[in-house]
Amino acid sequence: MISAADMPIMNTDVLVIGGGTAGPMAAVTAKEANPALDVLLLEKANVKRSAAISMGMDGLNNAIIPGHATPENYVKEITIANDGIVNQKAALNGTALMAKDDPLLRKIAERLQSPDAGIRRVAVMDLIDCDGKEAAALLVTALKDTDSAVRQEAAKILDEFDADVIAEALVEALTADDEHVRNAAARALTDLKYPSAAPALLAALKGDDAFVLAAILRALKVFRTPDAEKPALRYLDHPVLNVRREAVAVLGYLKLRDALPALMKTACKDADPEVRRAAVGALIYGEGGLVAPGLIDALQDTHWQVRSEAAVALGKLRCEAGVAALVGATRDRLWQVQEKSVEALGRIGAIDPIPAIGACTNHDVSNVRKAALGALGEIGHADARPYVDAAFDDPDPDVRKLARWARDKLERAASAQGLRSVDTNLRAS
Repeated sequence: MISAADMPIMNTDVLVIGGGTAGPMAAVTAKEANPALDVLLLEKANVKRSAAISMGMDGLNNAIIPGHATPENYVKEITIANDGIVNQKAALNGTALMAKDDPLLRKIAERLQSPDAGIRRVAVMDLIDCDGKEAAALLVTALKDTDSAVRQEAAKILDEFDADVIAEALVEALTADDEHVRNAAARALTDLKYPSAAPALLAALKGDDAFVLAAILRALKVFRTPDAEKPALRYLDHPVLNVRREAVAVLGYLKLRDALPALMKTACKDADPEVRRAAVGALIYGEGGLVAPGLIDALQDTHWQVRSEAAVALGKLRCEAGVAALVGATRDRLWQVQEKSVEALGRIGAIDPIPAIGACTNHDVSNVRKAALGALGEIGHADARPYVDAAFDDPDPDVRKLARWARDKLERAASAQGLRSVDTNLRAS
């Protein structure tokens, strides 16, 4: 062992300790920034094989697996993994050199030229394990294959790729002469995960093909792009049901208050109950005073799910203007609507509906009884106590459990009110 007296003394401008990944990069960066500096790197072993840098943090293995990653994919992943502390330019250049020639893609491209449709189809299926623009370009080409089975397979997996041409290719496939290809393209469009596809989809919203319009609108709703509002409003009165449904869904996803008047005027009065239901559900993003008339009207709808949706929306908005209508809905012919109406009244918290809610604690359906006790507990007024106490004899254990919860809520509310009364008296005295 070297004694302290024999240990050499070295003078340096910059001392870097550790020859892992960060140390050598820091040393090189310091020297490049100022070549005049004396930079010293201390490492217990040879830096070429020390620590994780000898395998490039496993980056070498990840980057050179053919067909599985582009340089951009790899740099993105290591940037996230290292909290942004990455020399992206160096990493990109290095992985690009390794990915320059991909033998797997080359072989797949050769098989896609085979006269045998079965071989071409299997080649397309193999592309699902690939990535990058080159693989996407092969799939786009396969979408124009003479064999419908090949085109169908290509459409199935195109949504996995992030390339500008993907959305355009899938939109074009929506008009294919084979129904299976059209359906596969429609499903792939719905699964697109890249917002960069939105402009191509918006540009394709034209013509009279209802299948194409519905498929594009269905894909657009996921991106929540504000530019989709105008075309969606335009299609609210389209003659084809599926187009109207998807247009309402787009507006619902966008949560734009400017669209609410059109929804109340058109979609809430649509002939199809699913369109009406979706439109009523979208009204929740408005203000109570603005959408209350539409929701109150919906409580009288002929379809029970529309009425139920209206009750839920009134409750979430805590819309006091809808209290009287909700009290009436507690006597709806279907218990599902009664349940949601009672829950909505509990959310709003008004005292006047307590008798109507209390009457529901004797309902034949336990779900309605539980909803009523939950609502009475939320309102927290002493007038609810007789209904809650009576529920302790309910044959359903879940109802009795809710009765105990509601009584605790009422007692805490009474205690809080008593403390406020004492405080008020003390202040007055």
